[in-house]
Amino acid sequence: MRYDNFIIWGNGLRFVPQIIEMIRNDHHFHIVMMKSFQIDNMEECIKEIYGCDPYPWEHLVAKTRYLLNGPKEMVFVLVKNMNPREMIKDKAEFEHVECENVVNLKIKIRNEFNPRFKESFKQIQPLNVGVSHEHCIHGSDYEGQTEHILQVLNLNSLNYYKRYDALEYYFPYHLNFGSYTVVDMNLDDLRANVIGKGAVSLMDTPHFHYLQGKKEEYIQYFYKHFGTNLCEDHFPEAFDYLIQNFNPNYVRSDGKKSHFIVNEKNIILDGVHRAVILRDREISQVQCIQLSDQEKPASNFSNLIDLQDYFENCPHEYCIMKMNEYFPNYCNYSDLDILCLDINAMVAYTKEFSRKYESRKLKFVVNPLERGHVHVDVYPEGKGLNFKFDFVDNLQTYKTFSVDDVLVGKVIESKVIKNNVFVPNTIYDLTIRYMEYVDQAKERPDKVKHYVFVNQHTDYIDELLNVVKKHSSIYPRSLEVAHS
Repeated sequence: MRYDNFIIWGNGLRFVPQIIEMIRNDHHFHIVMMKSFQIDNMEECIKEIYGCDPYPWEHLVAKTRYLLNGPKEMVFVLVKNMNPREMIKDKAEFEHVECENVVNLKIKIRNEFNPRFKESFKQIQPLNVGVSHEHCIHGSDYEGQTEHILQVLNLNSLNYYKRYDALEYYFPYHLNFGSYTVVDMNLDDLRANVIGKGAVSLMDTPHFHYLQGKKEEYIQYFYKHFGTNLCEDHFPEAFDYLIQNFNPNYVRSDGKKSHFIVNEKNIILDGVHRAVILRDREISQVQCIQLSDQEKPASNFSNLIDLQDYFENCPHEYCIMKMNEYFPNYCNYSDLDILCLDINAMVAYTKEFSRKYESRKLKFVVNPLERGHVHVDVYPEGKGLNFKFDFVDNLQTYKTFSVDDVLVGKVIESKVIKNNVFVPNTIYDLTIRYMEYVDQAKERPDKVKHYVFVNQHTDYIDELLNVVKKHSSIYPRSLEVAHS
């Protein structure tokens, strides 16, 4: 699988619904996102878009001159190319990769919607007789061109759109969240956001009215916001297809489960079209994925230990790994992962620190585990665990891969201060989170929080993967192959 893009130029804008339908109906592609652009300087825009084309600009000027006289608008369409059939085109300095799927679809669309020659018998291959080469659509040759055009259009990089690809469930690219739970909910408890109105009941949406035969409201609503606030494939034709072929047990073509996604206020973030169909069919119970904005404490803070005091006076080298956002606060049963150079010194310091809490009847219990791994558990008298110091002096605790000893020194050496304590710098913090996700995701679904966190820092992902490749036995090509 790879990501490609299509650009519908100004001379094809009146055919956008039909062109999108042709892309939608091609089983090689899945539409990810569509965005409309108004263009101030068409010539400069064309030059930038074709900036990584293998052919010289002189050739492209002649090829694209017709666009200067058309509407200064375009629609960008990002797609997943599910099974790319790549081939080498041309030779020497012009040699480059093309995809047969993209080429075939471009030809099909151009034959249908390109302007016609005045001489109806004229033909320029590979298009049909009478079809001009004033192309209504442009398509990428290889994934690098898509990355280039995203940058030209000031859109997020491909890593942003790929960041949920390895997760079990489908999550739209535009959602950001800290964690999620799968819950059963009543449809009548869910609401939908309608642009200009806010959160409303399902029966008060243009989507539900469409099902009731009042289609014009939804059609106007969609086209008013298409390419700006509404950037996914919810054309009326796509909605009609969904209604006619609706399957409540639907599984996406990529094999992922597609639940309704709601926030903590029970507002639907993905699945309104499906929800109104179920509501119309009087189905009440649905399974939802409920997102939370961030990892929140499960209860009120206990804070029996002053962690700020503990670290402020610590004389030894350490780094707090995966520190949460509410540190130095903590709840009962919390733990803190601490990477250190001298684990015995840290344990000795902790035992000395515990003397401050003898009068409060807090018991600090040392539990040595495997080599280089020690827990110090804190218990109030007669009660369960309050807090756990989890010390390691190596990163050999992962079950599914190995990590060299050099990485520990690099993490400690490059540590930074956050909230008055030492933590790994951004790259190594992301690296540690990523490795924990890869190692534990199958057994601990809650570890998805680390995957989400990493993918909220897309500018660092290439550097992160270089660190992982250099210091571990994981050799990922990109985040979507994290389980490989």
